[in-house]
Amino acid sequence: MPFMVYPSLRSILYLALATAFLAQLLLFPIFSKWHSPQLGLITTELAVLGLVLLFARRHGGPGESLLLFNATPRRCLLLTLPLALSGSLLISQFDLYCGRLLGSLGHPLPLHIQRNIIEVQLAGDLPSLVFGLFAVVIIPGIAEELLFRGLVFAGLYVHRGPRLAVVGAGVSFALVHFNPWQFPTLVLLGVLLGMLVYWTHSIYPAILAHMVNNTLSFAGLNLKVCWGIETLGANHPYSLPVVLALVLVFAAAALRLRRQQPIMPLPAKARPAIPWLN
Repeated sequence: MPFMVYPSLRSILYLALATAFLAQLLLFPIFSKWHSPQLGLITTELAVLGLVLLFARRHGGPGESLLLFNATPRRCLLLTLPLALSGSLLISQFDLYCGRLLGSLGHPLPLHIQRNIIEVQLAGDLPSLVFGLFAVVIIPGIAEELLFRGLVFAGLYVHRGPRLAVVGAGVSFALVHFNPWQFPTLVLLGVLLGMLVYWTHSIYPAILAHMVNNTLSFAGLNLKVCWGIETLGANHPYSLPVVLALVLVFAAAALRLRRQQPIMPLPAKARPAIPWLN
């Protein structure tokens, strides 16, 4: 899609803001109280997905330009798996130490947020496990990525250049979660997902990585609550050798991924590429 007919940045950011308030302040509380936190999350994410698709249809552009539905080599998706696994575990360690720092300063994560996180992800039987995976992993991975690494990233990329696209989409992603206690962690995750899109020119690796991250969180909480196993880093600090191993895996996967040639281009960019991201 030519640069001049791309949706305005203002309209994209207004959509993201309106979607955030509708989802977080209206739909999630209503459906959580009426039925369950899982249904509240599913309703919220489906509303996000519906608004994004309606916006894209209204502007009439191809999905490759508006939502970055670009084809990506299978090798990129395979390399995304170790990168997402190691990156998510490292980010969980970062979140653990941020939480401890805030706790030592007298600002721990509020109990009602901790309770919401547990209630949304806890799976006591097979039906709740399937429902939980759908609510926590699949739908958020698709809906949130189409909004933030699709519309928001591409809009910022076209109108303001790649640096603001990667960082701005990550910050927007963190802001709409309305969780200042985990804001740095969410920004870090959002930036990682944005870099995946920038390297591959496609939304699919970011969707996959988002699902991997949420799967680790979902599995980690249930392993701890149901079996007392703390292995995925959410509340258990890793030893230095484990952290170094994760860093090496992440770095190796990132270097290999950056060397892959994207199949499709990103929308027409307004500013030069970022040397340290190329």
